[in-house]
Parts: sequence; C-alpha cells; structure tokens
Amino acid sequence: MANPQNSIFFDRLYKETLQLLNEARSYIHFAEGANEKLESSARLRVSYETLRITARLSQVMTWLLTEKAVTNGEIPLDQARGDGFSIYGGDFCADDPKPEEMAALPPGLQDMLERTKSLYQRALRLEEMLKTA
Repeated sequence: MANPQNSIFFDRLYKETLQLLNEARSYIHFAEGANEKLESSARLRVSYETLRITARLSQVMTWLLTEKAVTNGEIPLDQARGDGFSIYGGDFCADDPKPEEMAALPPGLQDMLERTKSLYQRALRLEEMLKTA
C-alpha cells in the first residue's frame, strides 16, 4: 500500500512539474516573436536552452507518471526501478549554460532554466532515495 505522505509529496511534485510545463509552453509560444529580433547566434542559444528546459520537464514528468503507475498497481515496482524508467538526461539536463551565455538570455528564459534545474535535481535525488530504500 502506498504511503499517504509519499502520495502527497508526489502530488505536489507532479503539480509543480505540470505548472512548469504549462509555463514553458506559454513562454515558448509568446517569446517566438521577440526571439526573431535576436541575432542568429542568440536565437540558436535560446532554442538550445529551450530544448534543455523541455528535456528536463519531460524526464521528470515521465518518471512521475511511472511512480504514479506503481502506486496504482499498474506496473510492478521492480520494473519501475529498472533502467528503462529511470530519469535520464545526462549532462544536457544536468548542466547550466556558461555564465556569459546565461547573462545573454532573456530573463524569463533564465528563470525557467533555474526552476527546471532545481526540479530536475530534486527528482533525481528522490529517485536515488527510492532506489536505495
């Protein structure tokens, strides 16, 4: 049976991830026009960092949905703890842009990068705790 405290924690993390996904979608949609005014190298950097945000959020949401499936009895725990269901984004998701690259990004994108990295790191720590429990 699922621990109610874990359910509450996962629900909060899920809601935070969903909120960030919606914010990222809105940011990407509405920032397109502003990005057209940037130099091509800056547009490329913005696209690259937007992809990093999307990758982090996709990795975390996939992992959270797997954990929810375990809680609901839809997949066995040993299957969920296998490599196929682990958070994986490698250096791409774990790294930050270089300080000079970060400073050149729009403030909204900088904020999204910081918030999604924090979320990604928390999910990685939680995943590790669950694997060793």
